[in-house]
Amino acid sequence: VEVEALVANLLEGAQGVAGPLGDLQAALPPGWSFPVAVNNAISELRFDDIMAAITPAHETATEITTAVAALPQAGFLEKYKTRFETTPTAGRLESLAADAKSDRLKAQRAGRALEQLEAEVAEVGDWVIPDAVTTPLETGQLDAGVEIIEDAQAVVSAASAADVALAEARLRAEVQPQFEAVTTGAEMAALRARVEQRAAEAETVGNALSTLERLVPTWQIPGVVADPVAAGDFAGAVDTAQAAERWVKHAAEAQDALPELNALESIKDAFENAVSLEELSAGADLAQDQSEAAGWVQQAQVLAAEDRDLLTDYCLWGVNVDAIVDEAVAAAVAGEVQTASEKSTQAIATLDGGASSGSLRLAGIV
Repeated sequence: VEVEALVANLLEGAQGVAGPLGDLQAALPPGWSFPVAVNNAISELRFDDIMAAITPAHETATEITTAVAALPQAGFLEKYKTRFETTPTAGRLESLAADAKSDRLKAQRAGRALEQLEAEVAEVGDWVIPDAVTTPLETGQLDAGVEIIEDAQAVVSAASAADVALAEARLRAEVQPQFEAVTTGAEMAALRARVEQRAAEAETVGNALSTLERLVPTWQIPGVVADPVAAGDFAGAVDTAQAAERWVKHAAEAQDALPELNALESIKDAFENAVSLEELSAGADLAQDQSEAAGWVQQAQVLAAEDRDLLTDYCLWGVNVDAIVDEAVAAAVAGEVQTASEKSTQAIATLDGGASSGSLRLAGIV
């Protein structure tokens, strides 16, 4: 009876582990064998220990298979095979599974970054990714590998963005030989810092020139802006380009608000012949003041043209608001921005307070 019970227990235990063992066998990478922890438990018929070891063993095999698919050049199969097969206990297999998961996450991150870098490099042309980018991955230095890949990707992206924003930048042609000559992660990080700075300057200048092209496409760009750009000195063109953009932009705003100003045409000669940042900045400041005054005048014109109720008309009896608005317009055209603003706000305040003042006047009569 005892023998029969023992046999029955053995059969039950064997049936319980047969399925999980089959699943583990199917999950193993090609050429891998069960770990010592599993084999010893099988030979000694320790079914509970078999089950305890199968779970982390299966996790390890699955993580490594996924990591290899994400980053085949990292050599995970060779790195983990011996460790996996010689692990003697379920506890150590659990630690191994945790390591495998960490490497899998890094591999997926590095793999995605590398794919994106390869796509961007292919898009910009015949750039060659330097060995310094892939060597850390091949030697298992995943953290360093991810870092240099991300730096390399930033270099390519920044150079491309600069050329899109400013065709004269030609930053990709300038950066390509430097990129391909990189031999260390530190060199790539330094190149990234330089290129991103240059790209930011080029984009700033490019955006300013795009605004000028949109607003005054036929105007001559002053040499104080154009010359540094032609020389590749984007840093030297940033301030002047932004000042030129601000000047034309505010003049356009003033003209939109008050066409009588003819604000754009009035600055054309001074703009095209500006020879310094100081001249551009002074013109921009004056145009900003003019734009603000024109905005007040426009607001006064709109309010004065609106229909008024009886109380407002009663309050304004004897007050010529239209004349005040005309005076504001004349002052703006004459360049007297302070007077234009004051006259406009006077007209606006008079119109805004008309109804309440009319009510008070009517109440007094009653």
